[in-house]
Amino acid sequence: MLNKLNYLSLVFHNQLSFILQEKNQITLSFFNLEKLNDIVYFLNKHQNLMFTQLMDIYVVDFPQKQFRFLLNYKLVSLFWSICLNIRFNLTNLNLEVESLTFLFNSALWLEREVWDMFGIFFKNNNDLRRILTDYGFLGHPLRKDFPLLGFVEVRYSIEFLKILTEPLETVQEFRQFDIQSPWLF
Repeated sequence: MLNKLNYLSLVFHNQLSFILQEKNQITLSFFNLEKLNDIVYFLNKHQNLMFTQLMDIYVVDFPQKQFRFLLNYKLVSLFWSICLNIRFNLTNLNLEVESLTFLFNSALWLEREVWDMFGIFFKNNNDLRRILTDYGFLGHPLRKDFPLLGFVEVRYSIEFLKILTEPLETVQEFRQFDIQSPWLF
């Protein structure tokens, strides 16, 4: 494991912001998102690494930070029994990422999910469409600035015998709450 970590740190020494090791997991955090395809291609094809499976792509949203999104790729090398997490920081203005579908078939579905939930666009992904929300859905629900109730209300109307989609109106009233319990004497 240490040999792999040393090898990775030597190869990517000028592009890494940090390396973290826990048991059989390594986390690499990179500065430059433009090198994503080169980095993953190297990790996949090099005989000393062989990270041949893309297990997951996930995003963490930090709305108050300059680099709002933390894009994570989880790669696995079954030959070496190592799990590798690759991290890239994205700003709110730079939400285009190169697709990894040319290397991993699983990237197609995972990139669609990230695009649908967070709005991060993957270039060269031929099937980038909604996967978990309706096609007419506005916004990206896992962003921290997305309203908790959404924008529209969908309900079945017995009067019209059809499903209605109406703009959502929420009203907050000022209420007085009695803190004391009615069961106390």
